[in-house]
Formats: sequence, C-alpha cells, structure tokens
Amino acid sequence: MKAPSVQASPSKVATPNFRAKYIKAYILFLLILSLLFYFEYFHERPQPIRKSLCRISEEVNRLYSCNVDCGNKRQQLTMWDKVQAGEHNYFQSLRRIFSNSIKPLSDFQFKPFIRNVSIAEWKFFDWFSQLYTRSGKSALLNRDSQVVSLTRSLVDKSSCSEAVGFVRDWLKARDWNVSLQLVPSRNGDDKENRMNVFATRFGDPNPSVVFCSHLDTVPPFIPSSIGEDGFLYGRGVCDARGLVASMLVAAQNFSKGVGLLFVTGEETDHAGMIEANKLGLDTKYLVVGEPTENKMAVAQAGVLKMKLISQGVSCHSAYPERGKSATVPLIKLLSELLEFKDYPKDPELGETILNVGVIGGGIASNVVPDEASADIMFRVVSEPEVVERIVTKRAKHYSITTKTYSKNCPVRLYHLEGFPTFVAKYNTDIPYAKFYHKALLFGACSILDAHTSQERISLDDLRKLPENYIHIAKTLLDS
Repeated sequence: MKAPSVQASPSKVATPNFRAKYIKAYILFLLILSLLFYFEYFHERPQPIRKSLCRISEEVNRLYSCNVDCGNKRQQLTMWDKVQAGEHNYFQSLRRIFSNSIKPLSDFQFKPFIRNVSIAEWKFFDWFSQLYTRSGKSALLNRDSQVVSLTRSLVDKSSCSEAVGFVRDWLKARDWNVSLQLVPSRNGDDKENRMNVFATRFGDPNPSVVFCSHLDTVPPFIPSSIGEDGFLYGRGVCDARGLVASMLVAAQNFSKGVGLLFVTGEETDHAGMIEANKLGLDTKYLVVGEPTENKMAVAQAGVLKMKLISQGVSCHSAYPERGKSATVPLIKLLSELLEFKDYPKDPELGETILNVGVIGGGIASNVVPDEASADIMFRVVSEPEVVERIVTKRAKHYSITTKTYSKNCPVRLYHLEGFPTFVAKYNTDIPYAKFYHKALLFGACSILDAHTSQERISLDDLRKLPENYIHIAKTLLDS
C-alpha cells in the first residue's frame, strides 16, 4: 500500500540532498569564476568578467539568504530536478540560474553560504589544494597568450600617442597610479603632443625597481601579423613595444617595489628620458628593455652625432672656375674620416664606428652647388669629445663648419649572474637618465631585426620574456 504523499512546507522545499549537491556544484562554479577573474585581471579588458561576477552576486545573495521566498526555491528546485534528469547541461544550467542578477559583490551574504558549505560535508579544502597546484600552470599559460595579444594591440596602434593612451587605460584598469608627462616638442609645435607614461602602485611613489622602455617607433607603420615560421611581425614587435607588453604583464606580479616608465623620443632626440629626470625619482635599479637576444649587456657604446656644413659659390657647371663647389671638399673630408685609423679603442667596447647617414646638397646636375651637408654618427668607446676634436680639426682644413647635436659617453652596466652577457654597440636612453643607481639592459629578439621591413620577434621568446623580467625584478628586490 502506497504511503500518502505529504505536502512539503515552504521552508523545506529544498531537501538536504539537493542542498549538498547544489553546494558542491556551486563551489566548483565559484572557483572557476574566481580563477577566470584572476586571469582576466591581467587581460587587456578585465571588465566583462567583473560584470559577470557582479551579475551573479544578487542571485547568490537570494539563494543563500535566510529570507528567500518559497516561489523562487520551487523554481530553483525544478531546475535542479531537470539537471539531475539530464535535460540540461550541468554548468549551462548554473549559468542560467545566475544570469539575470545585477547586485554588487559587496552585498554577498557569506554567513549563510559558509553554513551551507559545512552542511554539504564535502572535502572542499583537499580539492582546492589540488586545484591551486594546477592553477599555477594555467596562470603561466594564460600569461603566455596574454603577452602576445597585448603586443599585437600595441603594435597595431599607428601612432605613439595612441599607444600611450592604450597603456594608460590598461594600467588604470588594473589599479595602478598612472601619470602622463608632457615631453617638449622637437620643433616647438605643441601639436606633436608627446607623452611619457609613469605608473606606480598606490602608496609606493618611488619604487626600487623601474621597468623602462620606449613607445615610439621608426616609420613606416607595419601592422602585426603572425607568420607560419613562429614569429610575430610588425613595426615595434622587437623595438620595443613587444618588450613594453612583457614588462606590463610582469609588473602585475608585484604589489609594491616595481614601477613602470615608458618614454617617447628614444628613436630621435631622447627627449622623453631627459624629461623623465624631472619626475624626482631616486630609483635603485633601472631595467631598460631593448633587443638583446635574451642576454644582459655589461656595457653600452656612447654616441656622437654631428652635422658637417660646406659652403660654396654657385655657377653654371660649364664654367666651374667662376664658382666654388660645396660638395667636393665635403666628399674629401668624408673620405678622410672613413679612412682614419686612429680613433679610440677599448678592450671591452671595441673600436669606434662611423656611419655617414645623410648627404645633401646642390639643386641640379648642371649647377655647381653652393651648399652641401652631411649627417654623421659615431659609436664611441671613449669620451665623445675625443672624436669630436678629431673631426673638427680635419673639417677646418676644408673650411667646413661642424655642429654637434647629440653626444653621450659609454656606460658600464649592472648585470645578474646566470644570464649570458654582451656589449651593446647601439645607443639607448640609459645615458640620458640621471635618477638611477644601477642600470640593466635586457630584452628578447635581435637588434638586427629592428628598424627593418621584416621586424620580428620569436613567439617562444616573447612568451618567456615576462617570466625573465619577473625573475630579474625579484632578484633585484631581494638583493
């Protein structure tokens, strides 16, 4: 004989069996959302997952508060019955349950939730311990994919000002204290609107370690693309927006002690770094990102940039005796400078290197030119004034005027054990920075790929670079 059915009271619609199973499922669901939130916190657009967590909070509040109305419980129990019957996907059903709420996370009522967890009699902490161990590997994989995505977002900004705005917004979304510093224009035109980006954690205005690189690139703009050879291509992937992205990702692992400085003008006049000296920092370690092939530089060559100006008298080329060519003495001087053998040498830095970069003069082939000029650049291994005097002395012999518009001395750099080392022949912003005690130069990819039409960085190197920067910062902070 079948026992008579008993109408369940509103307070007992949700059976203990249902409650235990539901709590187990919900804890799993909540942990997955928490992990997603942790990962998305380092993603360039964290808002969607934050909104999702806020949307579930009201439903969580309603499900676990003591004053839940009977109708809602019946509705939830009906949904759970369908889950048990296999009519709905497990997590899809849970997602539907939580999909329409909008209350902030601050309204989450934890006490009823904790009480229900204890009722569930589930070995929660054992499971969470295993999940935590696995999540470390998942976080690393997420960081790998994130740095590639972030690099492409930066590279695809066609102007430096767009890149500056992107970095500013990205950092502010992750609770960094961000300030923009106006960099004086090279030609006095304020429309150029160059900006430095400086970011610190709140309450840590003068960090011990500052990651630094530059957001400006050489023309032309080349959008990002991934090749079948395992390389990421585009203007700036190597020099140096890929390194900026890696520093951004790495810095998220530090709540204090690490700051970020991204300057403009490195490719032209170093005005960004010169202006950064006015920030009033006293940084113990400046970690500069440039292409170094995963090696750490022990020294960097200096630079001397000069303009040679030759004056003449123009005339018809059929009667050259009536004028004076400006190009002939300039050519002779350049030949003499290129063949000169007694420039300074250094046992570590090597030899002085001369490049004749730009030559100009004349208006037509049938006119003797009355003016000619050349822009030359030395990679110096001694004080630049030594080479400057050599050039000036020989220029006077040809009645050529010289103008020096940039120079700096070689720099000896700090390096960490465990990294291969090299000497950087190229110039960086380091000599123009006056606010650090020790400087390090480190990055991925090759300087030989920078400034080319096929500028590239290995995806493997790019994915590993944030971990290298994290290791460097931790080592410096512990020293």
